[in-house]
Amino acid sequence: MLGVDRFTARYAWHIATAGRSVSPHVDSSDKAGTHIFYFNTAQDWKSAWGGATLVLSDKNYEGLNPEISDFGKVEAVQVMDNRSFLFKNQPEAWHAADTINCPPETYRRIFNVIFDLPKPKISHKLFRKLRK
Repeated sequence: MLGVDRFTARYAWHIATAGRSVSPHVDSSDKAGTHIFYFNTAQDWKSAWGGATLVLSDKNYEGLNPEISDFGKVEAVQVMDNRSFLFKNQPEAWHAADTINCPPETYRRIFNVIFDLPKPKISHKLFRKLRK
């Protein structure tokens, strides 16, 4: 699905509280993609509290640090009730998470499976040459 034959997987829990957000960004080029699993349900999270993963396109900003408002199209991923979201990393795969406005005892909970591309191996001969 990610268009690669080889990858390594790593895993990360992310728990966020009120006031947190993730600014618009593109993942590093050594990442093939990410599969995000959402662990909030309609019983413990209200959509109005924010925290949605936002898929961004039609960037209207030339710099490296755009705001969400710098994109012509913003789509929120459905994050409630055991949903997941798999996305492929590409140069234009901009995404963010909007600001969380939940009560203090409430948390946005996700689990990421990150698919990293293998690092290129350097031959011993090349390594010795580079060291000189």
